Amino acid sequence: MLFNRRALYNLILNRHHTFNLITIMLLAYLIPYRSPFTGETEYFNIENMIEGILMTGFFMLFMFMLCRRKPESFLPLVRIVLAMELTAVISPATFLFTGTALKVFMGLYAGWYLSIAVFAFSYLNGITYYRAALAVLMAFFLAQLVPAFFA
Repeated sequence: MLFNRRALYNLILNRHHTFNLITIMLLAYLIPYRSPFTGETEYFNIENMIEGILMTGFFMLFMFMLCRRKPESFLPLVRIVLAMELTAVISPATFLFTGTALKVFMGLYAGWYLSIAVFAFSYLNGITYYRAALAVLMAFFLAQLVPAFFA
């Protein structure tokens, strides 16, 4: 089993995790990584942190708009999205790769992030993985288009 339903259930039900996840998400922005586009090391930058928080917020907002049961799914969705941001702990692994290998690694990283979202969204809404994948990809692409509206 690739994903654990019991861990997801505990994450959804335990409200005490919210502030811990927020703190860890903010600390994850301090982790340096190598950019797949330029190949240069990216250190902490307040602009990147604000952009990351806004992009995560828009991604969560678009996923929330696609939820079936909105009143009971907001806080669990917040905790799930914050937990998805914990995948940033593998960012230092980007220093092991260069060129095409770095781009492949970042593609796999984005795929892992989105597969967690598909699993959680499917479980939260009681829908199939296929429908959850369509909803998550649509929310992800819409969230990626948001900066284009302000450029």
